Amino acid sequence: MPPVSRIPTEFDRRLRMPDGRWLAYADYGDPTGRPVFSFHGGLSCRLEVRFAAAFCRGEGIRLIAIDRPGIGLSDYQSKRSILDWPEDVAHLALMLGINHFAVLGWSAGGPYALACAHCIPQLLTNVGTIGCMAPVHGRPETVRESGLQVDRILFPLVRQSPWIAAQFLRATKHLSPALLKRNLLREVVCSADRAVIESLDGAEMFDFYYEALRRGPWGTVQDYCLLGRAWGFPLQEISKKIHLWQGEDDRIVPPCQARWLAERIPAAQLHLVPGQGHFLLRNSFGEILTTLTEVPTQNPAYCTQSQLSLSGEGR
Repeated sequence: MPPVSRIPTEFDRRLRMPDGRWLAYADYGDPTGRPVFSFHGGLSCRLEVRFAAAFCRGEGIRLIAIDRPGIGLSDYQSKRSILDWPEDVAHLALMLGINHFAVLGWSAGGPYALACAHCIPQLLTNVGTIGCMAPVHGRPETVRESGLQVDRILFPLVRQSPWIAAQFLRATKHLSPALLKRNLLREVVCSADRAVIESLDGAEMFDFYYEALRRGPWGTVQDYCLLGRAWGFPLQEISKKIHLWQGEDDRIVPPCQARWLAERIPAAQLHLVPGQGHFLLRNSFGEILTTLTEVPTQNPAYCTQSQLSLSGEGR
């Protein structure tokens, strides 16, 4: 059985959406600081960036990490799409009194950051992704290129049999942290990534994984289903500048995927980081957050409450 989480709960918050769902988030750093909304990777949750709380507090950054529907403490949302996410983010910002903000998506959270750039660019100061996956729909090599066996299993499995995928996730939730750590070290070849994994004890490394499945597997199954389908927006129509951070030694989501995205997003800026892998999230977080919280050349127009309210509220 997984250990009892040692994560303090004072950062955890929940907010009710217009359709009655509860959306969960953790509020790290300086509560009056420059806001960044963080979107977690696959098989993860709001806890993955908790390590940055002290840095954010010292640098005047407010880091708001959100659980996607059905994951962690967030309620499940039936029939959702990736394009529903910007609406949730905009409503959360409205309720928190935040007029404009940056967004950051790691790995499988990257497409959600890109969806925000497409749908609510007027609310965003900066947009960044770290090791962002490329689409699976129309690009089947995305799954073959994945360096983690669990991804190579889950993407086809959620399409063929969501129920079996759910049972698979239920079973993995009962693996010990030590076993999960050993398995991950067997798969990861990048020395920088291995150093991060080895520096953390098993429970610390995988608290976010157990928490992601707190409410059961269906939120994660749905997440993989959506990421494996067409995302619902053309990358070529994103007008916002996108920072694509990518470790050159990443073999979990390899650099060819970041290059593929950069070729299709008109205002993409690709940051290839030598000697780093997928856990660039930890090793370069300070530099990335500093870039995302810089004041853009042209400040976004001040958004009133009516501008923040989206037409989809109350569905």
